Amino acid sequence: MALGRIFAGLIGRRLDPIKLMLNCCWISVVLFLLACFAPWREVALAASVTVGLAGSCLWPTTLGVAADRFPRGGASMFGLLAAFGNLGGILMPWLVGVTADRSSLRLGLATSTACPLLMALVLLWMQRRPDAEFAQSGPALLTRTSGDAGEFAESDETRTRGLLRDRQAF
Repeated sequence: MALGRIFAGLIGRRLDPIKLMLNCCWISVVLFLLACFAPWREVALAASVTVGLAGSCLWPTTLGVAADRFPRGGASMFGLLAAFGNLGGILMPWLVGVTADRSSLRLGLATSTACPLLMALVLLWMQRRPDAEFAQSGPALLTRTSGDAGEFAESDETRTRGLLRDRQAF
């Protein structure tokens, strides 16, 4: 994973991050299926190792793309990303196990392709939307930061009453 992330960091500066992640998703799908249905154990093992390399860039690149697309997202946005990542880490092994119990281990492991397929669909959708459309969205939470203080000419007390009136935190 570390080698894959270093490599992605080196080539990621020259490539579009969405295209990089999209290609890694498609490669992951193919390698997951190859690992599940390969007739030889050696090929399955090699595909399993390689899928780790292909998927290693997805999380850090996702964070970078989210920071670029939503510059005012803040800690709440990264908290939500982490929560959904954890949810996938909880639900996917359970889904693999349930599928394997009801059919076969190969089909159970093949359900792992759902994650890169879903991510590829989201990336295709994002690819069709310009960056400016995302950047013009409002902040993830209605907050004011200390960097915005220059916009307010009134005293702190007046500013606080105005923020509370507008139902915004400070």
